[in-house]
Amino acid sequence: MHLLCFALLSAVCSNVNAAVNTYGMKAGFVRNSTLIETSDVASNLFRVNNNTGKTVRFHLNYSLPSGWSVLGKTDKEFALNDNDSLFIPVRVIPDKNIQGGTSYVITIILASDKNVQFAAENWYVSMPSVSKWTAQLPVKSQFFINSVDSSGFTVYIKNDGNADENIRLTLIPDRRLEILRQSDGGALIRSFTVPVSAGGDTTLIFPVICKPSMTINKGRDADLKSTPTKESYSIQVIAKSTSSPKSWSATMQFTKAGNLARLYEYGRTSVPLTLEANVYDVLSNGTTMSLDAYGNTAFKGGRLLNYRFQTVFVTNFLNENSLLGNNHYIGYFDNNSSLEIGEVNGWGRSLLTGRGIKGSYRYGINTIGGILTRSPGFFNKYQSEGYGFYHNLRWKKFVLNNNYSTNRNVRIDMSNQLISSMLAVKLNTYHQFSVGGGYSIDHSLGKSALGYGYDFNYSGSHRNFCFTVGNSHGSPEYVLARGVDMYSTRTTWSKNQKNTFAFSSQNFTQHPSYFVNGSLLDGNYIRSDRYEFRWGINSKTSSVAIKPSYQWDENRSIRVATKLVGFEYNAKNISHVRVSMTGSMGYSKAVDYTLPEFFVSRFTTYARWEKFYLSLRYTYGPTQLAEQVRFLHDKINPQSVYLIGSYDYWMMNNKILLSTTGNMVYETYFKKVNLRLRPELFYYSGNGIRFSFYASFFTSSQGANPMVDELSGKGAFEKISNTEMNMGFGIRKQFGIPVPGKKFVTMRVIVYKDANGNHKQDANEEGVENMLINVRAKSLFNEDSVSYKTDNGEDMISNEKGEIIYENIPAGIYAIKCTALTQNGEWFDSDNHERKVDSKQTIYIALTKGVRVTGSILLERDKYTNVESNIDLSRIRVTAVDSSGKSYSVLTDYKGGFVINLPASQYILSINDAALGSGFMFIQNKMNIDLSKNFENFSITFNAAERKRKMEIKKFDGKEGIK
Repeated sequence: MHLLCFALLSAVCSNVNAAVNTYGMKAGFVRNSTLIETSDVASNLFRVNNNTGKTVRFHLNYSLPSGWSVLGKTDKEFALNDNDSLFIPVRVIPDKNIQGGTSYVITIILASDKNVQFAAENWYVSMPSVSKWTAQLPVKSQFFINSVDSSGFTVYIKNDGNADENIRLTLIPDRRLEILRQSDGGALIRSFTVPVSAGGDTTLIFPVICKPSMTINKGRDADLKSTPTKESYSIQVIAKSTSSPKSWSATMQFTKAGNLARLYEYGRTSVPLTLEANVYDVLSNGTTMSLDAYGNTAFKGGRLLNYRFQTVFVTNFLNENSLLGNNHYIGYFDNNSSLEIGEVNGWGRSLLTGRGIKGSYRYGINTIGGILTRSPGFFNKYQSEGYGFYHNLRWKKFVLNNNYSTNRNVRIDMSNQLISSMLAVKLNTYHQFSVGGGYSIDHSLGKSALGYGYDFNYSGSHRNFCFTVGNSHGSPEYVLARGVDMYSTRTTWSKNQKNTFAFSSQNFTQHPSYFVNGSLLDGNYIRSDRYEFRWGINSKTSSVAIKPSYQWDENRSIRVATKLVGFEYNAKNISHVRVSMTGSMGYSKAVDYTLPEFFVSRFTTYARWEKFYLSLRYTYGPTQLAEQVRFLHDKINPQSVYLIGSYDYWMMNNKILLSTTGNMVYETYFKKVNLRLRPELFYYSGNGIRFSFYASFFTSSQGANPMVDELSGKGAFEKISNTEMNMGFGIRKQFGIPVPGKKFVTMRVIVYKDANGNHKQDANEEGVENMLINVRAKSLFNEDSVSYKTDNGEDMISNEKGEIIYENIPAGIYAIKCTALTQNGEWFDSDNHERKVDSKQTIYIALTKGVRVTGSILLERDKYTNVESNIDLSRIRVTAVDSSGKSYSVLTDYKGGFVINLPASQYILSINDAALGSGFMFIQNKMNIDLSKNFENFSITFNAAERKRKMEIKKFDGKEGIK
């Protein structure tokens, strides 16, 4: 009975609780969250339940994000009977600038007819983040104009995605260029972040200057009569998103060109030859004189010829053999073969060297070669001779080198034979290795010894890790690496752009064997092990590295363990200045001695400022094994200072160079001072002769020698000193040795504004500056004179007179193309120029006056558009193409307007119909226009219409809705 009562009571309570939970107005969305695309209408169903026991009249209030709107009526009133449900379609139009990766909250408030709130429900509408950004260099090539070393470039970044982007922009300029800030002209930081909002864009403008340099002389070895050359500089531009792996890179090219170019150095076919005579140490007992003749010349088809001759006179007695020369060489190279005669060296790690002949020939993927050497003479009086063979195979990612050589010393009856091979394999961009080996046979007085060796090296990278490992081994008798064992490794981890960590090790031992008078004897044993950890820190202004290390050094006399802490410092982004410092300090321990550890350190500073150079090195304590043996014996701690400096000073418009060098050394152990000062004067004459004169002052003194003081029977060391003064002089001249061939000609081009249209330059018609003039050979009368420059031609920039000069070119038919580097208004070069050039002549190019075309874009908007009225119409390209195919283009401004100057002719005028996106279309994107009418101004309009919006209707549970 008690159990039955309890069950009835529980059932009643349960029904009461259910009635309480279902009583009132209940509301909610069918879907709590919705994922849409940019152009979607967000749709959902809002369900309302009436459990109030009566009919309820209500309406909905909407809380929307800024820029969003409700599709349909929002003031509709609903009447819902008791215990009934209602599904209400909710359709909202997102703002056109909706952000991807963001969830927008839409709140619907259920309110009675008396504005009493029943319920409030949230609906989360979101759109996936789409990264879609582009970067470009609108102009990828620029010239330095107006005879100044300043220009600039523009980077355009556009974000067509639906989320904001942070673009990391990195600029890597040529060392001769400096990028400036547009705001104040200061030096620009080379890496920075550019924020670009969704649907937005940005244009970055960077001024650029070319750092000052010697435009005539590049150093003491320059000649005034050198071929005028065009200089090119580049800036690499890298853009990378901070939120996605996408990246972009491009190269901006800058060119400095003058109005003078010279294809060949001389006015006829010649072989260049430089003659140089120098006399050294005139005021000493060792006066010497050297005569040198050398040069190189290039021929058609990539052929190259190098040659040199040198003779040295060391005595004033007549020696006819000195006139025959001490050093001779002539080498011929082309794409498939080579031949060298004179002082030659073997391939790779070959031991062959001396006077001889060397040649090679390539056939397909194989190259074979041979060499024969004798020394010191070749035909007679030679004491050693050798010969060898070489084979190289290149196939896809494999390179194989094979060598054989034999060398014999006649005077001491010793010879060796060597065979070696090396295979290099590039697995991919990140991994490559090489492996090789060989063996040798030594012969001496009837005895022989066999040696062998091998090498292995591997380098690879994975993500932020780079690693290398290498091993070399040679048996004691292996002639390429006698008794060598070396292991080396290096691992580098780049944590980020600022921090890099590396660990390296090197273990080296050597215990060689040599033949001496027919007996095989052991050489000196040495060992050196080094382990180093490196932490590199990079910033905008400098790079710093901290390097703790451990080193073990050993020979037959001593074993030393050294623990050091080192550092490196390099200044960055300092105009015209280079500064670097390195140093290390720590303690060394001679493990076989009972003495405590001793302190050692070494510091070096390097600085260069424009034409001034300075290097300073200071050492404290014994750092070399020989010094350490000496220190352990006499306990005298050595110190030393080395100072080297130089300065170049140009005078008389770069015709005279005073180059002064000096060095000073001071060592405390010997109380030794060495000081040398050497100024040298160079004079560059107008006809290409260089004269030089130097004076040298040297002084040295030594005040002590503890090793001599300890010798028995010797008195105290007496101070010694020495002072010397020397001088020398030289002369150098480059000649062109005439060879059979044609004489060359010179072309002069003048560009001017032809105001009266008579195609003659009158007195009042000025030349046009800053015209880029390309001269290209179309056909040459003497085919042997074809140069590599005939393909792309030579670029020059006209001076203030509108003039360029192209010297020493072969006779032929030349095409001349003119392009304005600055705005010339309505003046154009409307003709294609081809001229026959067979003598020295002047070519006049007349610019004619054209017409001005003004245009605009007219938009026709859709009645129900959801696109804002103020549309950016800038950077839309308009192109005009004449009947010959020559094109002209211009970009529109923000309102769609454009102005373009064109030569009078007939054109097809077109506009980029994809620039407005899929929401608009041009009614006519091309039109034919005739600008040859007798008018100076024309007006053009491009009409574009907005595409009509299309909606698709569907039903939700029998109720009307929009999809």
